[in-house]
Order: sequence, then C-alpha cells, then structure tokens
Amino acid sequence: MECILEANPMPEITWFRKDVPIKESPRISHECMRAKKHRFLLTLTIKNPTLQDGGMYRCNAFNPFGDSNANIDLNFESKYNNKYLT
Repeated sequence: MECILEANPMPEITWFRKDVPIKESPRISHECMRAKKHRFLLTLTIKNPTLQDGGMYRCNAFNPFGDSNANIDLNFESKYNNKYLT
C-alpha cells in the first residue's frame, strides 16, 4: 500500500489497522522515502497477505504543524463466484 505526502518538516509516520498501530515484523514492514523536496512516498508492505489481513488501514503523519491521515481499504476478490463458496 502506498501514500504520497507533502510535509515540512518530515513527519513522524504511524500505520494503523482498525485503529491499532501496526508493528513491524518479518512479514510486515513500512518505509518513508523522500520523493522530492517536501514530498514523501509512504509504503506498507505485507508479505504473503491472507484474507485475515483485509480491512481498513490508515497512515497517520504528524509534525509540529499538524497531522494528516489517509485511509486504504484492502480487499480480496475470489476467482470463484460466491455461490460456489457456500
């Protein structure tokens, strides 16, 4: 998942899933890369995602001048029609 952010100074970034802060692990990582002078590319990577990883994610950026949020809904689609899954 990716978010693009413009901020100065560089903000503190926290990712959330269902209002719970996400901690990095061998399977989940996040990164903040400077794209331009005051623009950043924020990424959250989940290796081998499962259906349990689906749901609402939020990226929160905070610096002394305020905060900003972006929401991302991670959904999975089945290659089968739902009538075959019941």
